[in-house]
Amino acid sequence: PARIPSDWQLYDLQGLAESAMGHPDAAEASFRKVIELAPTRALGYADLGVLLLQLGKEEEATRLFQSALQREPGNFTARLGLGTVLLAVKQAQKAADFLKPAWESNLRNFRAGYEYALALRELRRPGEAQEVLLKLGAPAEPGFAAKYYALTGAVAEDLEDWPAAVRDYSHAYRLVPGETEIYSSWVRAVVK
Repeated sequence: PARIPSDWQLYDLQGLAESAMGHPDAAEASFRKVIELAPTRALGYADLGVLLLQLGKEEEATRLFQSALQREPGNFTARLGLGTVLLAVKQAQKAADFLKPAWESNLRNFRAGYEYALALRELRRPGEAQEVLLKLGAPAEPGFAAKYYALTGAVAEDLEDWPAAVRDYSHAYRLVPGETEIYSSWVRAVVK
């Protein structure tokens, strides 16, 4: 028999739909209702954290991710969100500590693997970053694929693998022609 979702689960689904439709105020209200109805569950805190992170409210998002992790230490969304915030504020080791288990719990999640590889690169561990990227593989969506190839090119450059850097930067540039940063990186690798 089908299970009827509880009120807090319905509010969460409503918040996700509102967020996807570009209605952040309505989504925020729905996620806050989830927290009110289910304060011991991680879901509302994590989903509201994601929304606020997208709106540039990193401090409040960080608090929400931490609250979610207090309630459910393995929460994927909260680990990924907190890791992303920490990476943005240049706390690469702490970011990697949150991103690694998030990625390992869902190896097919592009964003988790990508963010973890970025953290490893920031920590000057290009070999490990390369392993993560190889396991992750290039995504089909062109925007994500361009980011992937730009990062694999940068990691190859860190490893002084110039042919791989040229190849990967070329792939990235073909996906986003006119992107001057990728073009500059490609030129730098070609010259080496």
